[in-house]
Amino acid sequence: MQVHQRPIFRQRALHHHLYGREKDILPHFMALPVPVLLWLLFGLLFAAAALAWTTEIPTYTAGPGVVLDAQALSERFQLAQQQGTVAVIFLPWEARQRLRPGQPVQITLPAANLTLNSQIARILPGVISPATSCSYYSAANTRQAASPVTRPSVAALVPLGQQLSVSIYAGTSLTAQVQTGFTRLLNLLPGVGKLLGGQGA
Repeated sequence: MQVHQRPIFRQRALHHHLYGREKDILPHFMALPVPVLLWLLFGLLFAAAALAWTTEIPTYTAGPGVVLDAQALSERFQLAQQQGTVAVIFLPWEARQRLRPGQPVQITLPAANLTLNSQIARILPGVISPATSCSYYSAANTRQAASPVTRPSVAALVPLGQQLSVSIYAGTSLTAQVQTGFTRLLNLLPGVGKLLGGQGA
């Protein structure tokens, strides 16, 4: 009986096997696991919180005011003699504990489109009511019908020196911004700032 010798593997299978051995085997890169991503996110949040805690920004309080002749102001309200022009600014009464002489003030005269920088020279004692503030505007001979002060305030004198002419700018209304200090950026964040006693809502 004649026995036929046939190969155990097919020619196609052998070719596929040899071709597979000749191919370059590339490494398999796995996606980053979730814990690594979470740690990266935690690190970013920690860095942002540290930045918000260490970064300080200036805080301001604002109020209206009027330009007056310093000599006329001294005579009428029995204040120390001053020269040139002076701005009387009315700031919220709640901010009185953060106000002191020497603090920088930015004066803006909207009608004249002017912005000046000065410092508080003196803080007048006592509370200034809206009715009392009218006397300062009347002393300036301003044509303004009523004082823009609508709540109890503290009055501060800001000398303008020779920056403004008395004859031209006396009686001009102004707005003032006083730098009262610094606060951490974290205190301004909503919710977080309120818990820390800051200004956040």
